Amino acid sequence: MAWPIEIAQYNQQIPMSLERLEHDGFRFMSSLDTWIYGQLFKPMHPRQTSEVIVLYHGLGAHLNTQGYIDIAQSWTERGFYVIGMDCRHQGGKTLGFPQRDPEGLYLSGMDQEKTYYYRQIYLDAYRLIDVALMLIPNAHLYATGGSQGGALAIFAGTFHDAVELVMADMPSCIDIPYLIDKTESGFKVFKPYVKKMHPDALRMLDTLSTIDLSIISKHIQKPVLLSSGDSDQICPLETTRLFYDLMDCKKKLVVYPGYGHGGFDALHLNEKLEWIRRHAT
Repeated sequence: MAWPIEIAQYNQQIPMSLERLEHDGFRFMSSLDTWIYGQLFKPMHPRQTSEVIVLYHGLGAHLNTQGYIDIAQSWTERGFYVIGMDCRHQGGKTLGFPQRDPEGLYLSGMDQEKTYYYRQIYLDAYRLIDVALMLIPNAHLYATGGSQGGALAIFAGTFHDAVELVMADMPSCIDIPYLIDKTESGFKVFKPYVKKMHPDALRMLDTLSTIDLSIISKHIQKPVLLSSGDSDQICPLETTRLFYDLMDCKKKLVVYPGYGHGGFDALHLNEKLEWIRRHAT
């Protein structure tokens, strides 16, 4: 697998550089000389042992969107710390490189495989785990998120030893050719290139294959809780079920009839709490 080698190079070439900001904010240096901005949300009544929800947001959201704040609060009210980051060029504080492509965010940095946008936010997601360990030493870390955030949670949980379990809601980045052709996901921006046999189409698909979670599914060793609405047209149940079938680990898939792309966070919270109770080490 290429990712363990790339992560090792990333850790060697970009040492941890963490700056604490006011009101429990922070920023850390990541790939392409970009500062990633984040936030730690503290519970009023922490649990007896420090437990941290690493909460990755979905495409187009950021740490100050109301949906993200509501989910973070649902965890802090139960004694968990929550840590998150603003993904690059998605409306939050994080900007940097690659520059946003005017035709679509997911086209950004596609000139070279190493600079592709999604590869950078995978590495950012990995480094956020290191930040969590610095801010709350010896904590138990659980990675979660929806859609894009679900993909980041799976990536970080697969490759960072400190993550104890993963809870991914309607995760993106599974069977990307299907997402391009059949769904309303952010990857549909590639559809004109593929359909018209653009000269760059094959190179683009090769790059996208490096971020397709299907390729790492057999390498996940952590317990993974998946969820999906059966009417999701963005990250459909078909791709989530495919990923579930490919994994060889402790796993569970919860399907919410009548739900599309999300909207079942409150219904699903008890499933997540039970997953933590059963599988946290």
